[in-house]
Amino acid sequence: MFIKNKFPNTLITVTISSLILGLFISPLVSPVLAATPRCGAHNDIVKALEKKYGETVRGVGFVADKGLMQVLVSPEKGTWTIIMTNPKGQSCLIAAGKGWEELKQKAKENEA
Repeated sequence: MFIKNKFPNTLITVTISSLILGLFISPLVSPVLAATPRCGAHNDIVKALEKKYGETVRGVGFVADKGLMQVLVSPEKGTWTIIMTNPKGQSCLIAAGKGWEELKQKAKENEA
């Protein structure tokens, strides 16, 4: 009885699929993410984003007990970055892009 080994075919299929996926996704990766370390000490990441892009923290929120999410923005350059910081102080870039626009909030009726 001959038993066919399917592992090499599966490996080739996975490798080709990964390459094709990489070709389609790589142009979508933001230049900010490509040029900045993805993870590191919180202070180092924030300082690097401020130095290179002029971004400063504009918003912050807790994500359950997982950590702190921050939005850093440079209104002058229009760039933005979202980082997540774990309780140990390590931050990772989650998303980044261009074309940030500040929206003005309307006053609530009972505040006007």
